[in-house]
Amino acid sequence: MLQHHRMVDQRLLQDLRVEYPRIDASLVSACKKSLTILHPLVRREEISLDVDNLSQAAYFRQARNGVFMRMALLAYILEREQRDGRDILPCYNVPGR
Repeated sequence: MLQHHRMVDQRLLQDLRVEYPRIDASLVSACKKSLTILHPLVRREEISLDVDNLSQAAYFRQARNGVFMRMALLAYILEREQRDGRDILPCYNVPGR
């Protein structure tokens, strides 16, 4: 993934966009059927929209699973803090606490 948000030189960014490989359906069809395509999202030009419906595209499942993982981690941390009697949100001054 070309990290465009970290690029200061716009001309270099444009040059890299031309050189950077793009994943499209024809490229995927030339790969093994067991290929899995992951991507941290948000995507730009690096993955063509025609890849979205292919069985090898797993980036939407990856993003969805990431939401559940973050929810589980937050629940675990908050429950542990509460069980141990610690102040869950020490940085907030909540009236009545």
